[in-house]
Amino acid sequence: MEPQDPEFISTAFADASGKRKATESQRLDIVIDGKPLRYWWRDWEQSESDEKVPVADLVTMLSSTSRREANDQLIQLQGPAVGQRPTRAEIYYCAACFDVTDGILTVEIERTLESVIWRAFGWKDEYQDGSEGALIPNSTEFKFDPDAYDSVLDRAHDEFRRRRDRLSRLLHRH
Repeated sequence: MEPQDPEFISTAFADASGKRKATESQRLDIVIDGKPLRYWWRDWEQSESDEKVPVADLVTMLSSTSRREANDQLIQLQGPAVGQRPTRAEIYYCAACFDVTDGILTVEIERTLESVIWRAFGWKDEYQDGSEGALIPNSTEFKFDPDAYDSVLDRAHDEFRRRRDRLSRLLHRH
């Protein structure tokens, strides 16, 4: 997980205030093999389309301005315990409303002793979540080392905890 790409912020939030752009620059993004997940998504969609598919202005909930939502998303991303049934986790949301009515990009997560597996990327809306018609046909399956994966999630949890503690100390001084 890394802060969102400045180029993405300047394009996706071109008309936003400076404060909104600063807030978005602090939001964490999901990056796999050096590439933000939204670019993977665009490439999957591009292979199905004759037109150039734009990079979606979808974002994670991983922001210190919404710590509870960020922690909820991190808990989802932990996925199930080894041997339990795969679960679906929400990845990207509409940057304007964060609402299911605009659709949420989701992924199925499975844990084994050897890996954390992301597969079956698809859309969640008011009517479906992970059903056959909502899946992205060309999506990639990703396998992560479980120790490295958990370490990334732990660092993100710690970062939100540190920011909360700093804010709390500032508020108690005044």
